Amino acid sequence: NNIEKLYNQILENINVKAKAWMENNKTEEIISHNEKKLFSQLIAVQYLRMPNIRDKFADAQKKRIGFTSDIIKSVLILNNPELKGKIEKINAEYDEKYNPLLHSEIYSDEELFKGIANQIIKKHWVYYVSPLNDFYTSDNPILIKPHIQNQKPFYDGFGMSGAEIIFPIGSSVLLTIWDSDYFNEKESISDSFHTINDKLKREYNCYQYIWANKQIYSYNEDFSLIDLLKISNNGKEIFMGRPKILVNGK
Repeated sequence: NNIEKLYNQILENINVKAKAWMENNKTEEIISHNEKKLFSQLIAVQYLRMPNIRDKFADAQKKRIGFTSDIIKSVLILNNPELKGKIEKINAEYDEKYNPLLHSEIYSDEELFKGIANQIIKKHWVYYVSPLNDFYTSDNPILIKPHIQNQKPFYDGFGMSGAEIIFPIGSSVLLTIWDSDYFNEKESISDSFHTINDKLKREYNCYQYIWANKQIYSYNEDFSLIDLLKISNNGKEIFMGRPKILVNGK
């Protein structure tokens, strides 16, 4: 309850100022430094609350338990070869009913979400606006786009070199957050509103679609872009494979 209340206040404040900028070209501070620090933490919590994060960590737990079980059985057999048959029958599995508890431990991990927030706040924040209210969002809205190949996903990608964070925060406002070391040119346009062109808007809307878990949202109920993408894919939906946590190289 506390998180959602704070979250809503900041989002509403940004959207109101974006509307004033579009209608009257009114330029003012979008959010204060303290609000930015708080918003960075809220973005981190929101990201960690997504079901794909739960699934990724649950998959890692399953693999960890499997490998740990194999190691323990190997040691037991080595020390008790006469019991090999019985030991090989021992089986340990991850119980998926534990998923909600595992997930709550992840997004309530203060060290983790504050670490992600610290990565977010030191980047360049650029707000794109569209008067047509046509930004898509999804059930997985906070995306990380790498601009450099083969980078380690430091802080789940938020601390990755050359990373761009994409987050639609309203039907007419999309926040992009850029690695300040790699995107020096974004400094001159940071912390301000900017009109987006149609090509870039389509690109960002495509990201929301292909990285969604199950649902896409459109304020105007216009999904024509998705229809075109499906036509280009023989009528089939397009979903990107989710990144996984490697355990013992797998």
